[in-house]
Amino acid sequence: MQVGPRLVQTCLEEVAQVELAKHHLSLDETAPLPTPRYLGIDEFARRKGHRYDTILCDLDGRKVLEVSAGRTKDEVSHLLERLSNCDGVQAVSMDMSTTFREAVQLVLPHARIVADHFHVIQHVGKALKKVIGRHAKKAAGKQALEGQRHLFLRNQEDLSTEEEHSRAALALAFPEIAMAWQLKEA
Repeated sequence: MQVGPRLVQTCLEEVAQVELAKHHLSLDETAPLPTPRYLGIDEFARRKGHRYDTILCDLDGRKVLEVSAGRTKDEVSHLLERLSNCDGVQAVSMDMSTTFREAVQLVLPHARIVADHFHVIQHVGKALKKVIGRHAKKAAGKQALEGQRHLFLRNQEDLSTEEEHSRAALALAFPEIAMAWQLKEA
């Protein structure tokens, strides 16, 4: 007897439905979703640069609520509308995407929007690299900063004593980089 893809899919769906039901979840893409107090929204690439999906998480319960195709305002709004009690969401942690922000403001107007730590640190790191890069293009900075950028990009506690002394000397020579680094550390 041969097993075809339709049989495998049917069996998988039956097993998945039982397991999902235990957690009050469903394969039905229109079913209401449980409403967490603290919601996390993020996107991820199914295929880098081509197809992005959105994930909703219960941050208190540390579990995924739903993964849905797309990341447009309409797609995310539709996803958020599936929450069983939109007014029950107190805060939403997300990246600084205007798409997510607009969808949350539309569907969850009472929820506080919080920029998640990972994305904030990512943006701070990019800003610091720009400041360092600006100085590294100038004659004085080109020579002094060559091979030394890592001293400002790594966390202070990860620097050896010698590296910390080198970073401090460079900070005296480049006060703008020092200020940007201090802000990153803070």
